[in-house]
Amino acid sequence: MDRKIRILYLGVDDNPTPGHVLHAFQRVLPEYEAHLIIKSSHHGNDQYVLYPNRFIRNLKKMTRRNLWTRLQWWFRYGIFPKVDKSCPEYHFKGNELLGYSAKDILRRCPEGFVPDVIAVYWSSGFVSARMLRELHDLTGARIVYFCVDEAPLTGGCHYPFECKGFLQDCRDCPALLRGKRLATIQLELKRRYLSGIPLYVVCSPYDAMLAPQSTVFRHAKALTTVGRPPVTFTPRAEARRRFSLYDGAFVVMMGAMGTQEKRKGFSYAADALNEAARQIPNLVVLIAGNANEQFKQRLLSVNCHYVGVLSLDDLYKAFCAADAFLSPTIADSGPMMVNMASALGTPTISFPIGVAVALVRHKETGYVARYKDSKDLSEGLCYLHSLSDDERATMSRRCQQVLDEEAGRGTSLQQLLKEFR
Repeated sequence: MDRKIRILYLGVDDNPTPGHVLHAFQRVLPEYEAHLIIKSSHHGNDQYVLYPNRFIRNLKKMTRRNLWTRLQWWFRYGIFPKVDKSCPEYHFKGNELLGYSAKDILRRCPEGFVPDVIAVYWSSGFVSARMLRELHDLTGARIVYFCVDEAPLTGGCHYPFECKGFLQDCRDCPALLRGKRLATIQLELKRRYLSGIPLYVVCSPYDAMLAPQSTVFRHAKALTTVGRPPVTFTPRAEARRRFSLYDGAFVVMMGAMGTQEKRKGFSYAADALNEAARQIPNLVVLIAGNANEQFKQRLLSVNCHYVGVLSLDDLYKAFCAADAFLSPTIADSGPMMVNMASALGTPTISFPIGVAVALVRHKETGYVARYKDSKDLSEGLCYLHSLSDDERATMSRRCQQVLDEEAGRGTSLQQLLKEFR
């Protein structure tokens, strides 16, 4: 191919952090020609938005996302679904009947721009399987799907937890009280539209094990990726001064946008920290993000520093200040915070979930606790506390080495593009 390979990047918004579409788009090498289209902008990148005019954008959102989609569910399938609010962890979305089409997308591309590769990142509420099929049929482009969670594999759930319905037909979906057929219909639409096209699925090692089993991506080529975040290291003494932590403390860092989200496992973390505090007198817990009052009440006997939502620079400092990172998530493709901890040499204590499957090696780069076992999480905290300074330094170096190994072993879009030439 004489001309540059053309890449169309699709994602729901312009989140600038690693793993999102804007971050990838901004790092396109000069030998490729790229165009970005997002559904909405929160960081001033309106030139890439599908409908740049805010009035039209809001009107489209109102009609397409709510009224039009629901009317389609009713007229086509006789369904008015109702999500089970008592099971918010499933985070069910009905996206496969969205009104956005391939023609909407191609109209926003520069004149004469026909993509050779379409790279799809976080796409909930924006990209449907039908849109991808239409784009392929119109352009012949290969589809590279970056799974930031497990929603592409399922009939609507972002994280299926122990439910295995998506491996077959999503029958009797536990996330829905009414209209359970919607999950089955959406899964079938994904399977039908995505079969028979050149499809590559790039995901965490954990999701790469699930993708070939799913009915949607059974025919796709599943590839793994482990991101190496561009962290900034701060000496421990300086990082601890930033958060007013004393030198002799055993500092455990943890965080999430919200401690009330069930899948983040903070109930297990609370039990583990209460138990560990009885055995580790110098334990200090540094908690980033939005901690609700119920969670705080459960940790009254633990010395906690609540630092709120941090900038990326301060988040890196928090990892540098910590002796360990506690990641109690019970359903995740990441979280990216495990990658950050590894990059900064901070051992992680976690369940065998998401990217921890690749990066957290038992008593080598941290501690892998038995799934949903808060007592074993506490054992992990005590184990890391018991290490000597030399042993901790060795584990810290090993964290960085394993991240380098896994990131080097994984597949990036740049590597795929070399294959496509």
